[in-house]
Amino acid sequence: MGCSFFLAFKRLRNHCLKHIAKLCGIELNLHFHLSRHSFGSVMATTGIDAFTLSRLMGHGSIKTTMLYVNNTLESVREQMGRSAIFD
Repeated sequence: MGCSFFLAFKRLRNHCLKHIAKLCGIELNLHFHLSRHSFGSVMATTGIDAFTLSRLMGHGSIKTTMLYVNNTLESVREQMGRSAIFD
């Protein structure tokens, strides 16, 4: 299968995602990568371990997965800093 097949599949996948979003009343410019990133971020915030998340995301390197996990840790630190208990 040539490159044109994968380009057509990518367009179809994004078109279907946009259609589903419209049916759900979501008015964002959704695309596959955004939904994939959202999945990774949500899973990281639930406390899933990095190895499992890496496998679910299909990452070739744990370093890629750690971008999601580290982003979550920064969010936790930020929220803790906002808490009055730490003043």
